[in-house]
Amino acid sequence: MTTLHTPERDFDRDRWQRPLIIPAGGGKPVAYRRCTSYVDVIADKYTLQQWEKRQVAAGLAQRDDLRLNVLAHLDDKKVLDRACQDAKEYALAGAKATKGTAFHALTDIVDRGGDLPAGLPDNVLRTLDAFREATRDLKVVHIESKVCLDTHLVAGTPDRVYAYKGERFIGDTKTGNTQYGVQKIASQLAIYSRSYLYDVATGARDTHGASTNRGIVMDVDLDAYTVDLLWIDLEAGWQTVMVAQQVWAQRGLDKRNLLVEPFGPTERPSLHLEKRDQAKTESREDHERAGVLRQIAACDDPAIIRSLWSTYSSIWTDELTEAAKARIASLPASA
Repeated sequence: MTTLHTPERDFDRDRWQRPLIIPAGGGKPVAYRRCTSYVDVIADKYTLQQWEKRQVAAGLAQRDDLRLNVLAHLDDKKVLDRACQDAKEYALAGAKATKGTAFHALTDIVDRGGDLPAGLPDNVLRTLDAFREATRDLKVVHIESKVCLDTHLVAGTPDRVYAYKGERFIGDTKTGNTQYGVQKIASQLAIYSRSYLYDVATGARDTHGASTNRGIVMDVDLDAYTVDLLWIDLEAGWQTVMVAQQVWAQRGLDKRNLLVEPFGPTERPSLHLEKRDQAKTESREDHERAGVLRQIAACDDPAIIRSLWSTYSSIWTDELTEAAKARIASLPASA
């Protein structure tokens, strides 16, 4: 397996902070969805949203200036949004997330063999010692490498690729409570396990060889100074990814035009609706097929081309099959 050098810089991004990915065959960068955003559409956010509301209430109760700003701008959504954000931050709602991000960065230094900054609190040093102990049998292969999954137009940054007992596994460090977010974690790692390493500078892809069946979660408790390793089921996570793919496809439909029509005579409405919806469905499917043809023409990896069938099986045609065969046949034998 070729070792791909991935520059330690972030993806280029568009104004919505989506990663810009150079197509496999070259050309103008295309906006991919972030992995966390892609799987987030199926997450149950009720508990998190209730907690966030409590933090906003607590912050407003302690800040006279924020309450005054709210009262003075009740019709200004931007000011109200900012006041809520400030109130939540004042209530230390973001403190754990900030600590978690910092701990991630420190583990990167540890695994790269670098020197930790002076003056770290004792509790952080103790937790880093626990991290070293928990991962002592894992060999680091990749750290914070960029990856992309062209079949789903998703990109992201897995924390680690580890080698353990002759196999490779995607590794992810979690400093929050994994009890309620395990499905999202499994889905995220399932995408990473099926993705290709991506070189931000050149757009080159390469395989990382990680298992698509299981991943490793480093479950960090910053208050108890403990780190536990957990196996996580990536096959189950991939099933959730398939549901997320359907959700994103539905979001792409023009729902108003499909579900609403002007009020008027109701003669033979079912026939009218059937014809209209059939026409719209055919138009949408034609558009999707055109996109798949572009992906086939731009791709230089036979494995990725073959995987397109499972992703787009509902709209697949003989034309796409012939295009895929022709593209694979045109590639060098070593591709």
